[in-house]
Amino acid sequence: MGKSDIEIAVLRHRKARIRELRHRQLLHTADVSPPEAINYMAQGIYTVATEGNIGAFNALILAQGRAVSVLTEITPQGNTILHLAAVYAECGKTEVVKYILRKEEYANLINQKDHTGNTPLHLATVFWYPMIVHILTKDERVNVGEENKLGFTALDAAEECMDLNPTFRERLTWMALVCVGTPRALKLMPYDSFLAPVPQEGIIQSNEMPSAKKYKDRVNTLLLLAILVATVAFSAGFSVTKVPEGEKHWYKPVALQVFVVSNTIAMYSSVLTTVALIWAQLGDLVLILNVFKVALPLLGIALIFMSFAFLAGMFVVVGNQLWLHVLLLASGGIFLGMLVLLVVPFVCPYTSKPSLFRYVWRYPFWLLLMLIVRDDNDDDLE
Repeated sequence: MGKSDIEIAVLRHRKARIRELRHRQLLHTADVSPPEAINYMAQGIYTVATEGNIGAFNALILAQGRAVSVLTEITPQGNTILHLAAVYAECGKTEVVKYILRKEEYANLINQKDHTGNTPLHLATVFWYPMIVHILTKDERVNVGEENKLGFTALDAAEECMDLNPTFRERLTWMALVCVGTPRALKLMPYDSFLAPVPQEGIIQSNEMPSAKKYKDRVNTLLLLAILVATVAFSAGFSVTKVPEGEKHWYKPVALQVFVVSNTIAMYSSVLTTVALIWAQLGDLVLILNVFKVALPLLGIALIFMSFAFLAGMFVVVGNQLWLHVLLLASGGIFLGMLVLLVVPFVCPYTSKPSLFRYVWRYPFWLLLMLIVRDDNDDDLE
């Protein structure tokens, strides 16, 4: 299908051409009723929403002269430009969404529903755009508990459309909603195909419940890792027992104390993780999921403190070479920083009820979100 002149102008970022085409069209449609004249702009606005070009967006608004009305009822389904921007925000093109949220005159678009009752947050959720969901939920004006005509909140829609074995993008979208305390509806209405962009079996409407068998390999892997950490921590506890004789540096006793404390925490945390995962071997799904909430944070603590213990132990046993101490400190600092960045997002309990914890867990979630954005940009370049 060929593109119209106004779509081509938007794609080529030609603001003057946009104004010229708009004025020419108004001359030819002087006797057209306002709603139809506004609908003519749907082509250009649709392209702006999908391309994410703010310059073209401003040019369209200035040419129309009706900043708010031109952005509503763009499609027969009652979608606004914020709906379109939320749906077509591929490859990190979130500029239009951010721009609309910054402008007070567009505040009425934030929670506006289309003809099926879906807000922009609903649409960004079911199309699995975690970055857009994150941007929308950060804005205090967005009503995360808004329900559509099916009685679904955004979280209900996510859980309804999510596969039994969800992808990383689906998990991040769900996490973005959970991190801000998005509520669930008290009563869910029957499933409607509009909520899912493609036919699929969701969690709620499917008769097949998640099986505990698919968690068996995960439990075994975590159990093996926990036993390995416990073994290493136990062995290390008897390897570094005192500061070598003749050492006069003040930091040697301090490093030994750090080693003892860190190694002890790593040892106990890994043992507790092992015992918890042994309980998970019973095979009950509810028990497995509850064990993960305890075992994953404990395993993360064990890994981090075992690394601290190793670094402190090396400071105790190395000689007096200054360059070696600097090398240990630099390499250890870089490694520990990377370890925290990788481990914390994996083990954080994002479903914590206290709002303070949910606010703190936003930061590791943001780190995971950067992986999705980077992946989108790489795909776009290819």
